[in-house]
Amino acid sequence: MNLSTIDGFVRSSGVSFAAGSYIIPVVTDDNSVNGANFLAAYTQAAALNPGGSGLSSTNRACVLLLPGTYSWAGTFTPIAFVDIAGISSNRADVQLVGTWGPTNANYNVSNLTGGTGAFGANSNFSGIADNCAGGSNSFGGGGTGGNFSGVANNCSGGNSSFGGGTGGVFSGTANNCTALNSSFGGLAGAFTGTANNCSGVNSCFGSGSSTSFTGTANYCSVTGSGFGSAGVFSGTPKITGCVGGSTSFAPSASSATNVLMKDCRLLSGSFVSVGSISTTIKIRNCINADLSAANIN
Repeated sequence: MNLSTIDGFVRSSGVSFAAGSYIIPVVTDDNSVNGANFLAAYTQAAALNPGGSGLSSTNRACVLLLPGTYSWAGTFTPIAFVDIAGISSNRADVQLVGTWGPTNANYNVSNLTGGTGAFGANSNFSGIADNCAGGSNSFGGGGTGGNFSGVANNCSGGNSSFGGGTGGVFSGTANNCTALNSSFGGLAGAFTGTANNCSGVNSCFGSGSSTSFTGTANYCSVTGSGFGSAGVFSGTPKITGCVGGSTSFAPSASSATNVLMKDCRLLSGSFVSVGSISTTIKIRNCINADLSAANIN
């Protein structure tokens, strides 16, 4: 699709249209050209001064992307306060294909589909992600150095996403998000944030040896291990209405002052008596795999 005019926008260069704090790169039938236009438009957006003031957390610029595939050969590293948004509400309409560089910059994304490492691999994603999809190691995932401290709504990632992977940290908030293995602070990392109605596969939500679980999980699920499995409870964790597979909800140790597991269900096995670990861990109205009730401590 070739465009020469967009209502309300002035063609500021050969690769983009501009209006106020927004830049729209020209989209063509050539994915590589689209990628080059996107990178050029992003650089242009970073130089904007909306309202006559420099970019800040409350004065942001944004690159708006029309439906298409944008591919690049080098490394794209987002910078602070320059957001990226697909114009279509269908995130599959905008495909970002290329390598994402690690950065702790605060930027927001919406209505996008990225690949491996999209949206902050091995770095801190501290922005807001709405209706986005990434591959493995996305959304501040990828293990050591990875941290998801932002907010994600209706997003999906692959393995080791949302502060996942060995040594990753999930300290933000995720709502209605999905991922695969070792996500949401899994494997020797930390789950300190809040997950609502999210799902993973195995070793998710603060699961794995030496993993710290101090956060809150509401109506989340895994088919394998999760929710502090083989990890360490500390602080005041809350787990409500969650579903886990074998060894879920079973920490190896606890220094928590108060833990409440309520209305949860195991797909395999039974909730174990954790009194020998800590009488502050309370299991209420939970269901074992054989459908028997579990109320402990």
